[in-house]
Amino acid sequence: FKLRGGILGGQPLSSEELRAFATLPPREVIIAQLLGLLQAPATGLVRLLNEPGSLVARLIDAIGKQRSSTEAEPIDNAAPAQEAAGA
Repeated sequence: FKLRGGILGGQPLSSEELRAFATLPPREVIIAQLLGLLQAPATGLVRLLNEPGSLVARLIDAIGKQRSSTEAEPIDNAAPAQEAAGA
């Protein structure tokens, strides 16, 4: 079975145009792609607005990890300073 032409909306279609329609993805896929395109700017805006808060959270986490690692390794830097002040 081979199509040689068709009609869409009252306009005649050639066999090349029919092949182009045949290669289109299903309706659901096209709708999903369209929704993805429409949501992309909003998603980018939300990420942009969320970034400063994320940076602060990562900074606080890094400071906490640094302090916990320095508390695990006691360093006695205060003794030489006290000796120098007392001498």
